[in-house]
Amino acid sequence: MINKPCCIDINHDNEISDSSSALSGLDQVKAQGIFALIHKATEGTTFTDPRYNARRMKWMSGDPISVVDTDDTFLKLSPLWGAYAFGHGVDGPSEAKYFLKAAQLRDGDMPFLDWEAVGASGFQPSLEYADAFCSTVEDALGRVCAVYGGNVPRERFDADHAPAAVVDRFSQRPLWFCAYGGIKLLVQMPQPWVKTGAFLWQDDGDQYGPGPHKIPGISGYCDNSTVVSPMTFKELHDTWLKLTSNKETMT
Repeated sequence: MINKPCCIDINHDNEISDSSSALSGLDQVKAQGIFALIHKATEGTTFTDPRYNARRMKWMSGDPISVVDTDDTFLKLSPLWGAYAFGHGVDGPSEAKYFLKAAQLRDGDMPFLDWEAVGASGFQPSLEYADAFCSTVEDALGRVCAVYGGNVPRERFDADHAPAAVVDRFSQRPLWFCAYGGIKLLVQMPQPWVKTGAFLWQDDGDQYGPGPHKIPGISGYCDNSTVVSPMTFKELHDTWLKLTSNKETMT
């Protein structure tokens, strides 16, 4: 089964077509009905993505995007921007402050912590680290910090015996769930999100998942995400903006 993506996530290693004008490949992405882009901003406290700002400016410019929803409704949706920090698991507050300075999040932008294994060692950043990172971002912005992950959040909650207050905090943070093995893997939701489910589902990463693995305008593999029924693209778009701003949605 080929799923219908509504969001892509890229970093500085992804090449974007300049065939007709600078970063015109992002126009090709939008032409596929993809309305959300989540871009890597930082890693740890030493790396800032050098292409982040130019890509943000290009993606957030232009007209609303034509989208065919999961129920075949035709929509016009404003583009959405998200930024993520690849967590090193060393010092949550320091990494969060470094991320905030680099990402320069604006009204409507969604912050994400990329909570996964670090390097070949398979080191898993702790639950305490992830909570401290998210809390620092939330204190600075006055709104929630979303979480990306699959195996690591699930295993850390199982191993670290999180207090009820910590579980509750994470349950308020939207989960961008990583699972490439199909819809059945969604039953393996990390503890805080068992009842609420995933906010966004990355079902395709590199060559893994049902596809598509490539998106016009982006060279090579392009990770992409969709929604989990009964959520629709319209609902995702509206919820994203409600969590990050007071803007009205465009439909």
